[in-house]
Amino acid sequence: MKEVIRGGATVLFVSHNLKTVAEFCHRCLLLEKGRTLVAGPAQEVISSYVNRSRTALEADANSSPVAISRVAVRSESGESSQFQSGQKAWIDVELIARERSTKLSVSLYIQDELFTEVFNTSTERLGHGNFTLEEGEIFLCTFELNLNMPTGIFHPSILIYRYDNQTAYDRWEPAATIYISSPDDVRGYVHCFPKVVRQEIRAASETSLAAATEDLPLPGTRNAS
Repeated sequence: MKEVIRGGATVLFVSHNLKTVAEFCHRCLLLEKGRTLVAGPAQEVISSYVNRSRTALEADANSSPVAISRVAVRSESGESSQFQSGQKAWIDVELIARERSTKLSVSLYIQDELFTEVFNTSTERLGHGNFTLEEGEIFLCTFELNLNMPTGIFHPSILIYRYDNQTAYDRWEPAATIYISSPDDVRGYVHCFPKVVRQEIRAASETSLAAATEDLPLPGTRNAS
């Protein structure tokens, strides 16, 4: 497909695979029952597609005293869903209080493609304590991460939580979907950026051969038990 695109041809690619769409397409069209919902740059349309899955969750959150109002993942060049392994990323979170809410914290956790949790932290656990919001106040915070994960699809998620009484106020799961690529063939949950720093083949010396054969039985004989 890349060769066809480089040759100047127009390719119409229809898929729910957001990783492939992000990789191949510069512009996207989001359809629902044959009706155009969004058209524009690929990243904007992918974000709209992901956000639509939260409609039911947001409806449930309307009764919560504090709710998540926005989550964005960005690189140094701006909002993005594609990263290289080891690259730095920032996750911006916005909350809004419908009524006074106390002892709040923001949790960030990341799941893999099978929605298995691979990372978890929070503003409170990172040493920033909890916070209180008055009615109508907006809370903003940004998590900075080094994405030391191998190639794969990952889902950052956000939870508003109060630790002392274990209350979950609102949750976006996933809050975003990111695609990580790496030139190295590594697998697992983390990328340790391995290097082979030594590799050699040695010829066995006569001395070592003699030492290795001292205890071997001669042909036709048997070692004493």
